[in-house]
Amino acid sequence: MSKRKNSETMNGRAKPAPVSYLFVYGTLMQGQRLHHRLGNPGEIRFVAPAKIHGELYRLPARRYPAAIQSPRRDRFVHGELYRMRKPDRTLPALDRVEGCDEGLFERRLVDVWANGTKRRAWTYLFAQPLAKAQVVPTGRFPYQQAHA
Repeated sequence: MSKRKNSETMNGRAKPAPVSYLFVYGTLMQGQRLHHRLGNPGEIRFVAPAKIHGELYRLPARRYPAAIQSPRRDRFVHGELYRMRKPDRTLPALDRVEGCDEGLFERRLVDVWANGTKRRAWTYLFAQPLAKAQVVPTGRFPYQQAHA
């Protein structure tokens, strides 16, 4: 019997499947200015509206929001869940869009709730200080105006 490991195993155990879900909450959402950067419909498809535990911030003088994880379980960031056909191709392209090399955003795995189901998905969390940023109480982008 060969001791060589095949591509399906790692340390004698099944290799976990790569995470193929992506959660977006800002300018990559449908109808927003960078949505086309997600790729063509054959490579990525919309699954459902979704949310993650976290807080959304409005950045001064920026046209995009910033999300961070939050220990508060009553705070959510609302967005959209997508399924990527080839995450190994899609994610590096999105890393460039999100400024990961410059340390602007960081790609992280998070728990996402969509259609009553919890999944693991990649998202981009802000990796810079939030000085002068304002929390968005609704957790939604585009920002909703409070009604008087």
